[in-house]
Amino acid sequence: YASARSFRSCRGFREAEPDSLREAFDAAFDRKERRRVEKQLAACRTEARRAYEGQVRKLADFCRRRDPRVALRRRQVAEAE
Repeated sequence: YASARSFRSCRGFREAEPDSLREAFDAAFDRKERRRVEKQLAACRTEARRAYEGQVRKLADFCRRRDPRVALRRRQVAEAE
């Protein structure tokens, strides 16, 4: 479960970018404007990535709580102490 809980996605999350910002990026006429829009697009992708990775971690935690092997190991550790 450690690998699932430390999951990092390699997806680009371009689908999380609003079309209006994508159009604004394409229509930007100077470098300063493009950088501003690019920063907003990156923030949208970052937020989508965090949400997706959070869902994966939540699923891993859910599975781990219900895994009988983990429960057995917890009981063994508790008895050993």
